[in-house]
Amino acid sequence: MNKIRIFALTTKIILICILLAGVASANPPIVLEGTVTIDGNPAPAGTVIKAMCGEEVVGTTTVDNAGYYSDTRDNKLGISSVLEECSSVTLYVNNIKTEDVDISSMNAGDIVTVNLQATTSTSSSSSESTKTTSGGGGGFSSASVEEETPVEEVAEEIPEEEAMSSVEDTLAEEEVAEEEESVPVEETEAQSADFPTVVGIGSMLVVAGILIRKKNE
Repeated sequence: MNKIRIFALTTKIILICILLAGVASANPPIVLEGTVTIDGNPAPAGTVIKAMCGEEVVGTTTVDNAGYYSDTRDNKLGISSVLEECSSVTLYVNNIKTEDVDISSMNAGDIVTVNLQATTSTSSSSSESTKTTSGGGGGFSSASVEEETPVEEVAEEIPEEEAMSSVEDTLAEEEVAEEEESVPVEETEAQSADFPTVVGIGSMLVVAGILIRKKNE
């Protein structure tokens, strides 16, 4: 009897294990596969590809044949442990971020093609300004920028005191010129005013001379 009970118990344990294995196999992972390049060239064998959900690695594989991943039966990139926790996973090629894959609409056992393109150079480095060698000085110069000094700035550079003194000097010169022009006119008027007096005196002297002659005769 004891042997029969032991046999029956063992049989139940085996059946339970088989059922559990069947349940586990009923939820196969999502498999991602496709091509993979690095800087436009096929990724070499040994390139590591991993899928991450946040900070957790949820799948990993390596390249067997250059330019492809998950192309062999024993080296698939499967994702199964986070189907209910993550709506998307991020794929990395040799720790270089490549794609964010939405898995929210995928089902267990789906095989999805995702082609990966990794770039080692960042966009920030490619957008840096380049320096060109100048022909004359042999130095480096960035994009040529002509600096023009605004007219207003030039005007502001002249002190107000100098500007006022220059205006005063100009006015003084104009006054002197007007005085010089008026002097000949005044002298001419004075000469014209003295002319009748001279003529009158001369006439009187002539008359006096005539009278003296007549008296002597």
